[in-house]
Amino acid sequence: MSFISDLFIQWGLITAVITAIIAYITLKVSQSANRSADDTYELNKQALEISIDSKELNNQTFMIMNETKKINEQTLKIIENILDLNKDVLEQKQVQEQQSVVSSLKKMFKAFRG
Repeated sequence: MSFISDLFIQWGLITAVITAIIAYITLKVSQSANRSADDTYELNKQALEISIDSKELNNQTFMIMNETKKINEQTLKIIENILDLNKDVLEQKQVQEQQSVVSSLKKMFKAFRG
């Protein structure tokens, strides 16, 4: 009986050691998981901050684009006005040239008539 009882005691000790090893491994895995969770939390926090900064930059970029659009529209109006002025100047030159030709022709006709 002593042999069986020794086997049970040895089996109990082996089971206790295995249980202790499993508990230790579980503890280490749990600690590692907690560190990973903490790291993940910090990374998520940083990502959120970057996202907020990015949103602010996007808003500023949108405002700049709107201002640029307004400036471009004003520039286009100025160019259109310049083109209209150039057109008016060209038309005035053409009228002056035509008047000059008509005046020259009148002088020539007067000179031929006598």
